[in-house]
Amino acid sequence: MKMEPEKYFLEGKRGRWTAYEVEILRRAIIYYGVGNPKKIMQHGCLLTKRPPQITTKTQNLMGQQSLAEFVGLHVDVTRVGKDNAKLKNVLRKGKKIINTSKRLKGDALKEKREENEDKYEIGEEERERIILPNKAVYEEVKKAMLLLELYVKKKEEAKLFIVKLNSLL
Repeated sequence: MKMEPEKYFLEGKRGRWTAYEVEILRRAIIYYGVGNPKKIMQHGCLLTKRPPQITTKTQNLMGQQSLAEFVGLHVDVTRVGKDNAKLKNVLRKGKKIINTSKRLKGDALKEKREENEDKYEIGEEERERIILPNKAVYEEVKKAMLLLELYVKKKEEAKLFIVKLNSLL
């Protein structure tokens, strides 16, 4: 089956997260905050992912199922995940901490959010330095990755890849 790069990217390739996509998600969460998958999608930096996929991956990176105590906070999810991985005497399901008590509400939730904000919140200066690729950049990177795969399979497509790289320089 011949795969046309333009069609491939218009439809979007779903599936496993690449290291590139995970890093973009990490930066997008620092920039937009936890619990904002629609804003991340509207930015256009993760074209092949949908809100449920973004939420699930955020849970996996943070190492916990409930994100309520982090909603709206601009945090580095890998830092939270490392701290959660060190916790003992917690119930886990698939490497994620799951709640065994009642859902946090009201003042208890507000208190936990403030605690997490003090511990993990990324400052506004640092957030402003974050650069997220837009739709055009994301598509070019994905196209380059696909063309690199084609390079291994077919030498003709490799020539197009080289021409494309030269035109970008």
